[in-house]
Amino acid sequence: MLVSDSDCAPAGDAGRLGKTCSIENLLARIQHPILKRMVALWDRKRHGRDWPSRGDFDPLEFWFAVGYVSLIDVIPSATSGSHRYFFRLDGTRQVDLFGVDFTGKFLDQVYDAEGLDLAEQSYGAAVEGAPQYHVRQVDFHDRPIQYEIVILPLSRTGERVDMLMTVVTREGEN
Repeated sequence: MLVSDSDCAPAGDAGRLGKTCSIENLLARIQHPILKRMVALWDRKRHGRDWPSRGDFDPLEFWFAVGYVSLIDVIPSATSGSHRYFFRLDGTRQVDLFGVDFTGKFLDQVYDAEGLDLAEQSYGAAVEGAPQYHVRQVDFHDRPIQYEIVILPLSRTGERVDMLMTVVTREGEN
């Protein structure tokens, strides 16, 4: 499930994005309370900007979600419009869910072709500037996994999204 264009309306001063996505609509669709709290925190940290920066977040402020959070560097390709995604930190609850620690690895080093395509589509949509939300059931390394995820764009400079914060919870876990 994505934040679709129906959740976004044109806005006169929405900056580079050209539209403002309704955080209220996004929050209404999210099931897990940790994800809701993190999206609300992300929105508050924007302070009128398109995206907050990683430096805006103190882990003590989101103690309730620390193990669910991963930080992913967005590395633009020098030759094409694509990106690579490097896991600076993979939360311990995500490691438990997927059975693999992505820390220090690129996305394409841990996913098979089918899973990589799905993840790159979701991450790429977040790199375009809008938070993403999905409820998914996938096979990961021959294990069925059901989860809820938000992908939150971050920017060091305010010019472009250069980091993603993902928050993942096991589907049905509260």
